[in-house]
Amino acid sequence: DSYVQLAPKHKLNLLPSLSSERNWIQDSNYVPANIEAYRSYVRQTVERYDGDGVNDVPGLLFPIKYWQLDNEADLRYTVRGDGFESPSEYYQVLKATYEAVKAADPSALLMINVAGAGQGMERLSIDYIRTLMALGAKDCFDVFSYHVYPTTYDPVIFQNYLQEIKAMIGDKPIWITETAISDQPDSKAQARWLVKDYVFHLAGGVGKIFWLALPDGAPDTSDLLARNGGLITFGETKKLSYYTYKKTAEILSGSDWTNIQTIQDSGDVQIYRFIKNGDPVFVVWWDYFNDPTYIPGMAKQAVITDVQG
Repeated sequence: DSYVQLAPKHKLNLLPSLSSERNWIQDSNYVPANIEAYRSYVRQTVERYDGDGVNDVPGLLFPIKYWQLDNEADLRYTVRGDGFESPSEYYQVLKATYEAVKAADPSALLMINVAGAGQGMERLSIDYIRTLMALGAKDCFDVFSYHVYPTTYDPVIFQNYLQEIKAMIGDKPIWITETAISDQPDSKAQARWLVKDYVFHLAGGVGKIFWLALPDGAPDTSDLLARNGGLITFGETKKLSYYTYKKTAEILSGSDWTNIQTIQDSGDVQIYRFIKNGDPVFVVWWDYFNDPTYIPGMAKQAVITDVQG
């Protein structure tokens, strides 16, 4: 309750995760032994924060309309390796969760989430989703989300992943609920990649993209991305990526997100056109990864022709 009451003071909306487990590393069973008790837990939780005036938490200002079932189910299944949270088990819990969410608040949306791209999980993730969809999961969620944590600054590696996801889930909305890349050893590369990450995925039809965290973690944080993937240092110094994010938002804010044209996304030059207040805004970059003549600091001129507007 305290988080829900505190969030509006900072103009934040929450995206909580529902779960049938207490500790995914230690639990022996993912599917609840008493599925009806689990349904009741979901209904009561959603009802408490739906803003309909019935059994709501006192002082509710921002009703919660988006819920997620667990986090990175495919990764948990892979790490455990004993069948825990398999596609079949996840589907059973997903179906019960979806029905309970809709019973409490028909306007609420349920999201599923996978580890996604960039953690060496791409093929395992695709196989997990494909099996899940074959079981009938497509009728049991409203929004699909995944995470993007690259091991390279080349965004082209994500093209196939996104296209395969869209082919499997149809016209369901897609969100990226976690993404980041470390600023070590190159803070400029982090800033450049941030623009590519957002532009590439927005142009590909992704509806919302969330950077992992605003600040870095403490210096003794074991995870590299948590320690160095923020836009502000642990000492509260704004990084180049912070100002890049701010400038990108200023330039593209107010664009028609349903009318983003991908002019070129193959080869080394990437070109995208946004429409803002009726005028075109072009985002262009040169990926030099396959250019043997590239040396750091080299620039390349791109000439855009035969483009209406």
